Amino acid sequence: MTKDVWSDFEPIFQSYCAPTAPASILVCKLDHVGDFCLAIDAFLTLRRGFPDSRITLACAPWNVAVARRLGIFDDVCGVQFFSSRAEDPLPTFDGSQLGSLRVTPFDVAIDLRVDPDTRVVLDHVTARHRFGYESDRNRMPLTVALPVPASSVNGDDVLQHQSLLMLAVAQRAVSVLGERHARGAFLRERLLPAAPTALLEDIPRPIAAICTGSGRRAKDWPLAYFAEVVRWLCETVGVSVVLVGSEPQRADAETLTAAIPSTRLFNLVGKTSLPEAIATVGSVDLFVGNDTGLTHYAAQFGVPTVAIFSGIDPTAVWAPIGDHVTIVKSSVSCSPCHILRLEDCSHDHVCMRNIQVQTVKRVIRRHLARTERILATSAPDPSPATPASLHSDA
Repeated sequence: MTKDVWSDFEPIFQSYCAPTAPASILVCKLDHVGDFCLAIDAFLTLRRGFPDSRITLACAPWNVAVARRLGIFDDVCGVQFFSSRAEDPLPTFDGSQLGSLRVTPFDVAIDLRVDPDTRVVLDHVTARHRFGYESDRNRMPLTVALPVPASSVNGDDVLQHQSLLMLAVAQRAVSVLGERHARGAFLRERLLPAAPTALLEDIPRPIAAICTGSGRRAKDWPLAYFAEVVRWLCETVGVSVVLVGSEPQRADAETLTAAIPSTRLFNLVGKTSLPEAIATVGSVDLFVGNDTGLTHYAAQFGVPTVAIFSGIDPTAVWAPIGDHVTIVKSSVSCSPCHILRLEDCSHDHVCMRNIQVQTVKRVIRRHLARTERILATSAPDPSPATPASLHSDA
């Protein structure tokens, strides 16, 4: 079955691709005075990593005054999970002890404690994502669960210091959910010209770039399927199509241009340097390609990107990063197979042949509808060229 992975993929991946950081974060550090002090590096890392997020700290009542004086958190709430003395029996925890935290929705909840006991608290808060070390105390699964490190043989492994272990949780949250604007701005500044590349200046918009190849034929969607999409875009939808890629894809491009004699089809395959090809895909209105380098660049530039994925590798490991990316993939039992050559496939390339042209068209239409709105609001011409058949499967 072919599925639009972006729609039903793990929410954490969608959050990872989002250009903005989470708006609200709950940090739990519910233990004793020394434990709280050792978490300062983690606190600072979270504040620096999420400078514009509203961060709420839940800590033991005896740490509230110090927590407020630190000035790191927007809100500090006292929650008694432990007895004031570590040697005293553990009180019975009830979710009602969280007070308003129990009904306040958070984008992210992070438990910094390494030991598993406080993870149960995350069951009683509303959060889209939950971060912490692995534990058997919580019913609701953690979105990101760090493995608890095994005790060192001699007990002198500084890498297992509590401060470093808590810091690792904070760093993981920042690395997964932190701000993405800096990366995109950096790539655009260094790799894109100030104006659209000269290669595109005489081509009517909207422009779709299509790359039919990759570094492995086993990762390539059938050329005949690409041909149907190209013909539909040029002749039915009224979108200009630019074929991009390197010398190994030249034969594919020549086959397509010979089969589709359209004035809206342009062949740049093998005619550009890599920087020129990257600048081209960063300047178009839509990109369609396999799991290959230009697909990743298009996604990171923020170009609406349709990535057609084989079953060779896990999608979560290699999916393009971008906030306007759709990954189309077929669920097959033999995936991931990790093969290098198409000849090594013993299932007739079913993972790619199963991806229907109509599925890819549907995803393209969704992206083009958004592109049309952007062009309509940004073009100086009050009557910009618009795709003719965004809602047609023809």
